[in-house]
Amino acid sequence: MSNAHTHSFDEADWPFDEPVSTATFTTRHVMDGSLPVLEVFHDHDGEWQFLCGTTTESADVKLVCMGCVLERDASLFGLADLPPGWCADRAAPGEPWIRDVFAQEDDEEEDDEDEGEEEGVERGEGFTRMSAADFESFVDIAVDELSSKQDALISEHGFGGFARWYFDQASEKLEMFDEEDRKLFEADVIDIGSYSSSSGTWKWAWSNESVLPALREKSAVLKALERTTGRRMFIVPEAFKLDEECMAWELAALCVQQLRAMGVYRAPDSAGRLNNFLAIIAVRPAAAA
Repeated sequence: MSNAHTHSFDEADWPFDEPVSTATFTTRHVMDGSLPVLEVFHDHDGEWQFLCGTTTESADVKLVCMGCVLERDASLFGLADLPPGWCADRAAPGEPWIRDVFAQEDDEEEDDEDEGEEEGVERGEGFTRMSAADFESFVDIAVDELSSKQDALISEHGFGGFARWYFDQASEKLEMFDEEDRKLFEADVIDIGSYSSSSGTWKWAWSNESVLPALREKSAVLKALERTTGRRMFIVPEAFKLDEECMAWELAALCVQQLRAMGVYRAPDSAGRLNNFLAIIAVRPAAAA
């Protein structure tokens, strides 16, 4: 935009690839301060939209300087790495941003045909996308359920107190050992996915080539969560950013609920930078293994 002006933040710290004066779409409610930004879209063509989530009527939409939108809410700067074709929404200011991928309009009909054939996913008629508030409630229920299940794994099987663990992909078994390296328990598992603390990204096991094909096939049933929630993050094959590490546990909780599993085991690598989340399907004492 050609109308040069300054902003309340230091433009030397501008984190976006686009110039601070880039024209972007928002609503009059955001600009007059009556409503916060609750939805952000980084369009496939590179344009940005910062919306209040209540209207997209032409009379309410405004084309303004990007910096003028962001100086109203510092949390928006954290979305500078949102890739084109991705969006983020939240239930209210101060709540975490939920990142998701969205399809171009002319791709949606093709997606309905192609993705319906993916392993573990059945598509019928259309489905609606959960709002940020509804998705947050859905996650909270799953997290509460997982907390109870984790307590049971600790009290009934001693999870969390083992000297070491070993995950054998070929047998799809997680083994637990004591200080004298005696195997105490063996668990049947389904690989959910992994979280990298160094990059802050999540990758689904069903799309991870380092996971054996049989495990990837079992994990593919988790794509059905896209149909339940209407959120496409559950069918994204590439690693994607999570704004907070706790969101990895939230995704794991949703998957444990979907699989009706006993709980989850977070298996860190030796450096502690990559955590693999394994859904516990069944647990047996070593004598019965």
